[in-house]
Amino acid sequence: MYRRTSRNRRKSRRRKPGRKPFVILIVFLLLAACLTVGFILFEKYRTFTGYSVDSVIPISNSEENTEYYIYGRGYLKCAGDGVTYFDRKGMLWNEYYSMLQPFADVCGDYIAVADMGQRSIYLYDRSGFVNNINLSHNITDVEISSSGIIAAASSEGNTNYIEIKDKNGNEIMTEKSLFSSRGFLMDMSLSDDGTKLAAIFVSIDKGTVRSKVVFYDLAAEGSDEEIITGVFDQYDSVMLTTIRFLDHDRVCVVGDLGMSIYDDKELPELVYEDLEMTWEIQSLFFDDSHIGMVVEEPESESKYRIKVFDSLGNLQLDQGTDFSFGNADFAGENVILYSYNECLMYSLAGVEKMYLPFDRHIEALKSGNGRQFVYGTNSNTQFITVK
Repeated sequence: MYRRTSRNRRKSRRRKPGRKPFVILIVFLLLAACLTVGFILFEKYRTFTGYSVDSVIPISNSEENTEYYIYGRGYLKCAGDGVTYFDRKGMLWNEYYSMLQPFADVCGDYIAVADMGQRSIYLYDRSGFVNNINLSHNITDVEISSSGIIAAASSEGNTNYIEIKDKNGNEIMTEKSLFSSRGFLMDMSLSDDGTKLAAIFVSIDKGTVRSKVVFYDLAAEGSDEEIITGVFDQYDSVMLTTIRFLDHDRVCVVGDLGMSIYDDKELPELVYEDLEMTWEIQSLFFDDSHIGMVVEEPESESKYRIKVFDSLGNLQLDQGTDFSFGNADFAGENVILYSYNECLMYSLAGVEKMYLPFDRHIEALKSGNGRQFVYGTNSNTQFITVK
């Protein structure tokens, strides 16, 4: 018996094969997700046993007080005989000067270089020299913002000064503080956009050390006191030494017995605090979202412990090591320690990524990703890739 097939049924049958591209797409997406997860796990647990030299730059590194900074697409070397900007292809520019205790700050396109105890700040950008800004007092610290705003700490006698200037040297704000009132200016930090400043003041009251954290809104109008947005003085018997903006809003404060983290999005607010730390900090370093430290802990079985906290105070890494180091820093999502001619690197997951000996004395070892490094020796500077 002949049975007619309806037009709708025939259309339905013709549509069924059309599901194949959808299934193929799902399979492709699942495969891509598996490959992505596999690559992430591979990179997370991958270890390195050697390195190759990509290029050699004729920049020696035998000067004392030499520091390297990641800057733009290259690196900045700041030393007593000058400042040099270079990448793996060679030197981009250099500026000669003579300084006894040079130090620098880098943010965005700008670099500020000063000599501790002197009165001049040298401002640079990616093209080279921009301006020479003179102060009236001896410089103890300098911070630069991405827009070229400069915060300079200086002192004379028993008086501290915080001076805020633009890149042309025009004064934006000056605060004067007597040691006998607010205290000694221990450290300060400027936000990347130059609109906020945070500072530590330390004083001694009846034989007791007291620390104070003060926040400033540099974009506000009014007197010096009116731009203060917060004062925190809960640090009795605590010597605070270091303050840093991690990003635009988070500020970390570290001292001999504790650490605090503030959120300065609107008004400063304490979001984490531990004032009973039992360890002694041997090295302290930061990036935009982490606080890193190498410490000696009394109850630890290892000589040192590497501790990394996120911007909320959560402990991300607590790794013991007996490696005798001279310097410690972040290298991408890793922590690197190096000594005279050896280096050790751990990922934030606690994986020992590499332990490498080097042929020459390591004057500097810097990386932004944990794979490509700039390796400074006493005769040249090498760009290397670990493998």
